[in-house]
Amino acid sequence: MRRSLLAAAVCAGLVVALPVAARAADLPAPTSTSAVAGDPSGSGRPVLTGIRTGRHDEYDRTVFDFTGGTPGWRVAYAPLVEQGRGNTIPVAGAATLLVVFDGAGTPAVDLASVYEVNLPTLRQIRSGGYFEGRASFGLGVRDRVGLRVLVLHGPDRIAVDVAHQPADPFTADPFAADPFAAEPFARTGDASGTVVRAVGAGGHPGYDRIVFDVTS
Repeated sequence: MRRSLLAAAVCAGLVVALPVAARAADLPAPTSTSAVAGDPSGSGRPVLTGIRTGRHDEYDRTVFDFTGGTPGWRVAYAPLVEQGRGNTIPVAGAATLLVVFDGAGTPAVDLASVYEVNLPTLRQIRSGGYFEGRASFGLGVRDRVGLRVLVLHGPDRIAVDVAHQPADPFTADPFAADPFAAEPFARTGDASGTVVRAVGAGGHPGYDRIVFDVTS
């Protein structure tokens, strides 16, 4: 891991930055976008003590540090909502990865903090609050990319990885069916009634896109 841009930990009421330890070898980028879930470890109510992020060669990682084991967890692409109220909380990014911890103790971190993260995929981390043993967080990402969750111990922590590249490459119809034809750009009819309504552009992990909206 090349660097760590944030950490949240409570020590005598002070928020401090903690580096994310480098791994001997990076894992490959995750490719699945499906929801995943896991059971708790330990018999008590684990307490969230810190949040860290770091960049790997092919993915960004968010680490949730716990004491007393790890809670039950669910991770899926879904909106972030406020615990106990149901209000949707906006998260920066093209997609939101919802992380929910069940059976957790009162977090020892400031849930009101908004973590601005400048990594290839991960943009922002916000909390949905804590209510009756459930804590939630939204990871704002630049695209709907592959995800992976690792439950680690010594110390207890849950790591959420998001790939730098989209899991499903985009596709498009080619303008010419046969580029070697005598008239490679010929189409049936003409474009006299075609109107370009708008032109948009956006950055994605690994590529930039220009979109022409047309009507005919």
